[in-house]
Amino acid sequence: MCLLENMWKRFGLSPPWKYWNVRDSRTVFDEYDFNYRDVPQPNNMVMHDALYDAAWDAYMLQRVSDPTLRNDMRAIKK
Repeated sequence: MCLLENMWKRFGLSPPWKYWNVRDSRTVFDEYDFNYRDVPQPNNMVMHDALYDAAWDAYMLQRVSDPTLRNDMRAIKK
């Protein structure tokens, strides 16, 4: 999506979608009917930091996609 967004911007246009509608790891979470917001995040988390967000998404995707870890994650869910 970044390539498409950059193309639109080069022509002085706005993309025909809102940034929050771009799907990413949330697509996988939806497939597993998993609400990632229910999982407690570390105390030292940095909000809206690209590196932290990428690491957190990778961590969550590993757990949600592995059946043995998914059960642990469901136990955390409320």
